[in-house]
Amino acid sequence: MNRLLLFFSLIIFLTACAQNGQQSQSLQPELIGEKITASYKIGDKIFYLPEGEWVIVGSGNYETHLLTSFKSCSVFNWVYIVDIRENTLYRAIYANANIKSCGARDWADEPCKRTNYYYKNDMKRSIKDQFCLSVSHNYPYLVKATGNYAEIYRWFKSRNISIPNTAMSVAFTRYYPSEYMSITYFFNPEVIGISPSKGNTWETNDWNRNNISQHPQKEQFAEKLVEWGNQMTPLILYGFNREGTEPQSIPKPPF
Repeated sequence: MNRLLLFFSLIIFLTACAQNGQQSQSLQPELIGEKITASYKIGDKIFYLPEGEWVIVGSGNYETHLLTSFKSCSVFNWVYIVDIRENTLYRAIYANANIKSCGARDWADEPCKRTNYYYKNDMKRSIKDQFCLSVSHNYPYLVKATGNYAEIYRWFKSRNISIPNTAMSVAFTRYYPSEYMSITYFFNPEVIGISPSKGNTWETNDWNRNNISQHPQKEQFAEKLVEWGNQMTPLILYGFNREGTEPQSIPKPPF
């Protein structure tokens, strides 16, 4: 794929994602409230859950067109799973993966291209065969969300469930031609006594990579997430296409 074609693929892909973010599509309300342990399967792909009290609060399908002129598309399923204790969000997982490919061979996505992650491990093998691990902060978490995320935010608010102003995330994106999976693990550091950020923008947030060294407790926690993310890497590979050996246990995150 040449640069021009890659550029137009990216534009169309992002436009489709934006459209999907503006409206819920094929929501699966029958799954809401279902309790999950150990792992969850989307199509033939698996992702693993640390020990916790996990419950599905959102799930659905959407279709993404990469190159309309080539009738290239894929059907994805997404799921949002939470660990809520004492009416407070402890952790959450958002995952999506394609459950059908209809001609899509190349993904208009470079998951490790960003330079402002707190940490990233770019493990791509080629432009068409990529694997990225990143650790970053998410601010404001859910408050300004749109589409399905906005529905999830309203779900939290309607139940008076406390959510952090900043969530830390460990994200994995793995793909090769016709197969794609992304999993993001969110953590609420406030539940273990770490103070909320005083910064009121993404750039001035305490957790920003340019500011975090001024906050030793936060930096120490971020480093623990980096360590955990790298420990989880073999599980992501196995869950995506059974690469490596089947995991016998799930690494314990910082909490």
